[in-house]
Parts: sequence; C-alpha cells; structure tokens
Amino acid sequence: MRQTWFVVALVSIGCTGPERPLSVSLRPGELAYRASTAAGQPLVEGRLELVVTGDTIITGTWHIGWAPGADTTLQVGPQFGDGQLLGRRIGDRFAIGLNEVGPQAYNDNNVYLLATPTNAGWRGEWVWSTIAGPAARGPFSALRE
Repeated sequence: MRQTWFVVALVSIGCTGPERPLSVSLRPGELAYRASTAAGQPLVEGRLELVVTGDTIITGTWHIGWAPGADTTLQVGPQFGDGQLLGRRIGDRFAIGLNEVGPQAYNDNNVYLLATPTNAGWRGEWVWSTIAGPAARGPFSALRE
C-alpha cells in the first residue's frame, strides 16, 4: 500500500519528464535539521541521518524537537521524537516522508519534506498533510556542520 504523502508530494511537485543526472552528488551522513513557520520563525530542529541509494532513494532516521523559543502551541503534525524516513526522487527534488511505516502508519496525518539537494545538504519545504490536505508548511534546511 502506498502512503498518502507520496501522492500529495507528486501533486505538489507536478509531472516531470525523464530524470537527468543531478547537478550535485548525494552524500550520506548526519545533517542538522531546522524548520521554520511560513512566516520564518524558528519552529523545530534536530538531526537527520541519511542513507543514499543511487540518486533516487533516501532512507534513514530522524530526531526532532522544538527549537529554542518556538511557539509550542502551533500545530505542526507528528514531527517530534524519533523515526524512520523514506524518500524518493521526483525530477530534481525529493519527497521525503517523516512518517511511520507499517500497520501503525497514518494515512491522513503525515509530515514530508519537498527537498532539493545542495552541496551543503538539503533545502526546501516541510508540509504537514491531513485528510483535509496541507495543514501547515514552511521552509527547512538540513545541512552538514
């Protein structure tokens, strides 16, 4: 069963033609993750540990908590604690889910990253999607330190 977040990510990114080589090399390893509100206020931070398979699949783990001074009353979905990540390439970007996999997985409460690889790591947008569609979003970075 495919997870809903891949469908949402495909719709968000749109259709693309044949994949061409990426302009940067995907490197595995640990990255410092920081996400903000749509208005640019610090929201969450933590670590992503990425495993790269070719230039199309990303797997790994995440550990995320509130950023210092963040408004902890904001609704941002289930992106706290620890978890597994899974992503795949769509054109020049990746849809990376920070979601449970298996029988305890949500079909209507997911956080995913629409990520563009850079030489320093990744940048893009995080999105919390519910049964009603995207409920919150903002920019993120996941960079090598």
